Amino acid sequence: WASVQSGVTDELYSISFSGSNGICGGGSQTILYSTNMGTSWNIFQTGFFGGGFFGAAMLSPQIGFVAGQNSIFQPLFAKTTDSGVNWDFTAFYLNNNEGEATGIDFTDANNGYVSAAVWDGTGAVSKTTDGGANWNTILLPTNQTIHDLEFVDANNGYLCGGLGFFKSTTDGGTTWSGGV
Repeated sequence: WASVQSGVTDELYSISFSGSNGICGGGSQTILYSTNMGTSWNIFQTGFFGGGFFGAAMLSPQIGFVAGQNSIFQPLFAKTTDSGVNWDFTAFYLNNNEGEATGIDFTDANNGYVSAAVWDGTGAVSKTTDGGANWNTILLPTNQTIHDLEFVDANNGYLCGGLGFFKSTTDGGTTWSGGV
């Protein structure tokens, strides 16, 4: 491993690459991007009060996403279509609940998912079919925080969380089955 200077002092939580282009999310709503396989990093933003980006996903060398929480306790989603140089942001609620997005994955430019935690401990999964402009949330009947999720294709996905919590879907996130 080689040390690389990020240019920020906030904690960094998430990273994803597609080819030589990468994105990184951190505390204080930090977003970094690299176009040279992480040899150096550019700061898009940092220094916000509260929040952070706990999940990152690069769909292609140009299209990437981060998810986390803004300063007023809403899940926050951001999307880039130019390798991290510019970002569009969308804040949303988890069925009228505050909380945070903990992970993110997209199967194509329009269809994506975030794992989430409502402040009362309820786990949630939010899905978009329009590239992140709108989100629909499923609250899962558990008091286990969901930490991350991964989709292998448009139908099949997995999520995991606290105390060994694990579930899978075969219908694009409409229903989830598996362990407690």
